[in-house]
Amino acid sequence: MPCEMCGKEVPRLRKVQIGGTALEVCNECARFGEDRPAPAIEAAPVASGPAAVAEPPVRTFVHHGRKRDALSQGEMELADDYNRRIINGRRKKDITQEELAKRINEKKSVISRLETGEMRPSDRLIKKLEKALEIKLVERVEFQVETGKKKVASGGVTLGDLIRMER
Repeated sequence: MPCEMCGKEVPRLRKVQIGGTALEVCNECARFGEDRPAPAIEAAPVASGPAAVAEPPVRTFVHHGRKRDALSQGEMELADDYNRRIINGRRKKDITQEELAKRINEKKSVISRLETGEMRPSDRLIKKLEKALEIKLVERVEFQVETGKKKVASGGVTLGDLIRMER
């Protein structure tokens, strides 16, 4: 399993608190923080009698295998040319800004501001525009960080890599 701080593959990780953040790190990096005790599991009081209502059991999900970080698979982000895509999509549908606004239940001024790039759409608005215009406004972004001697592609960036970049 990889250390979240230095990236070294180790068989066992320790949970430590470093600068207010809980991390799973190797023994070498654990010296930079304080060990976090495992949270105690307390039993909930049991209600009984006619007033007791049965509650569904709480499900916990256990993830086995390697953890994914934000950089491992890239992220979906709004395309840089989202305004051009909206304009082109609207023109392909041969509709005006007013007609598009009515279709997605927004004001014409919102469409105008989106097309000029003055406004970035919310996630909800992105979905409505993509559906109405049959376009894609978000795209997967792969990250690549250069750390002095070597390039670290997505999936390999650790806190240690970022610290080395600043030096």
